[in-house]
Amino acid sequence: MVEAKVVEERKGIHARGTGGVLTPSTARITPPCPHFGACGGCQYQHSDYTAQLEDKRQILQETILRGAKLTLPFIEVHSGEAYGFRNRTRMKIAIEPEFALDITGMARTSWRRCGIVRLALR
Repeated sequence: MVEAKVVEERKGIHARGTGGVLTPSTARITPPCPHFGACGGCQYQHSDYTAQLEDKRQILQETILRGAKLTLPFIEVHSGEAYGFRNRTRMKIAIEPEFALDITGMARTSWRRCGIVRLALR
C-alpha cells in the first residue's frame, strides 16, 4: 500500500505520484541497481522478477482492452533472463563519454555498469 499525492492538476486531470510506501508488497525487493529511480531506464527493479512479469502481462492486457477493445482470456508470458536482456538503449551522451543522461536530462548514470543492458553493448 502506498500513499498517493497529487503532483499536477489541470482541466480536471489529477496526476498522482507516491508519497511513500506504507505497507510493502511481499514481492518488493531492494533494487540491485544503484541508479534505480534516478535513471528512468527500468521502473520495475523494486519487484521480484515473477512480479515484474505479471505486472507487464497485466499492462499489456489492459492496453489491448483499451486500444483494440478486445478481451483476451489470458496472455501467456514468454520471458528470458531478468538482467542483461536489453538489446538497445536510448541515451544522450554528456561531455564525459562514460556517462549518459536519461530522457529528462536530469540523472547521470554510468551505462557501462547498467545491469539490464546486454554485456556485449556495455
